[in-house]
Amino acid sequence: ETGRYSEAIETLNQVLEWAEGDDAAEARYHIGQAYQKLGDYRSAIKIYYEVSYHGAEATTNWIVSADFARARCHEELAEPAQARSVYDKIIRTAGASSEFGRLAQQRIDAL
Repeated sequence: ETGRYSEAIETLNQVLEWAEGDDAAEARYHIGQAYQKLGDYRSAIKIYYEVSYHGAEATTNWIVSADFARARCHEELAEPAQARSVYDKIIRTAGASSEFGRLAQQRIDAL
């Protein structure tokens, strides 16, 4: 929130040396946010994907939140097909009637 994104990335990468489950998912999510705030959407996409890839012990909310952020990065990069694909995954995972599912459908409709 203070704009010190590079420092946040460095600190949160240190957290990943010991964190597991939700703690690791949360750290990765915030690293992704920092990259996104820096405008480094490719790095943000990679890290957001890692929330899901390494998130076997994390709650679904972290994974779906990261997927949503990843889709938004694809939108910023003018990659609507990739964004739609991620939004479709969110709808399948979270359910069409969930808050995430409804938001994902709204984004698909906007694309």
